[in-house]
Amino acid sequence: MGSITIKSGCRCPTWNKVVGGKRRSAHITTEDKECLAADIGLRSKGSRMRLKVVKAALEVGIKRIGPHKGFVHIDVATHLPEGMWVY
Repeated sequence: MGSITIKSGCRCPTWNKVVGGKRRSAHITTEDKECLAADIGLRSKGSRMRLKVVKAALEVGIKRIGPHKGFVHIDVATHLPEGMWVY
């Protein structure tokens, strides 16, 4: 599939705010909430690699996906609406 990395995974509430994350972000980890998200960094910023990552996420049942030019956000949060969006 090519080179991918985890660009962002679990964040404490403070770091989530620093990086501009949403208040109810699936990335946030606290004592009573576990991290449910990852941003998969893509070495190639082309649409073909993004499509492969999105397709793989859909194949394993991930229902929250946000493709971006340099990464694909995926999460399994059930407290947030299902869907796909583009940054």
